[in-house]
Amino acid sequence: MKITMFANYADPQIVPFCRTVSRLTGDQFTLAVTEAFPLDLLAYGYPDTNREPYVRQLFAASNMHAEAAELIRESDALIYAHCPKEYFDLCVSSSKPVFRFSQHLYRDGNLSRISRKVKLSNYVRHTLFTNGKPVYLMCIGTYTAQDYSLTDSYTGRMFEFGEFPERTEVDPEALIESRSSEMPVILWANEFTDVTHPEVGLNVFEYTDPDGTVHTSENNILAHTVETRYDVYGGITNIQTYDETYDEVT
Repeated sequence: MKITMFANYADPQIVPFCRTVSRLTGDQFTLAVTEAFPLDLLAYGYPDTNREPYVRQLFAASNMHAEAAELIRESDALIYAHCPKEYFDLCVSSSKPVFRFSQHLYRDGNLSRISRKVKLSNYVRHTLFTNGKPVYLMCIGTYTAQDYSLTDSYTGRMFEFGEFPERTEVDPEALIESRSSEMPVILWANEFTDVTHPEVGLNVFEYTDPDGTVHTSENNILAHTVETRYDVYGGITNIQTYDETYDEVT
């Protein structure tokens, strides 16, 4: 079976999945990417996963649409991740099985505030456009299925799906013996955005650390405002943030 997946770039989060599908299909898997690997991720130390052997760099082609159409014609099944909507339209129009990856659609959290215009747009795109076609939704996140159900989209065609990193085997006994003290040291890294709710982790650490100190590493511009942000998230003020070199406390 030949499978083609469309995405904006080879996101490190989906690389383990892509490697597995490539192995299971006997290298009959192609990840078609529409843009170069982000420079900011390279600066953070991520490898350029657009160079994986199964990746086809559409953005380097003279005619991206023609290249995409050829891949679709040659494929038995298609996967659509996050990239321009025109590629989703091409996949659906092929009448071949299409698996769409999607995260939480309405991230505001208050479903009553969703406008009729937004609901109508999603109804047209995800209900009318895909109705009666072999298009399936892979729900990444707890609330994804609920969001699409508001417009009766993908009824009976939604599946739970998770993006999992490659597992590293750790010997628990060797890890315990390597500790320099009885008090465990935990390094917690997270984006300081409302969507990820990092205040939950910080509140947990406030209880686990006897002196209330929270050690965090942050890799975006919000690091400079973290202390102000977390005054709102429960009044935690004893926070140490690391600069982008991660080797000294600021």
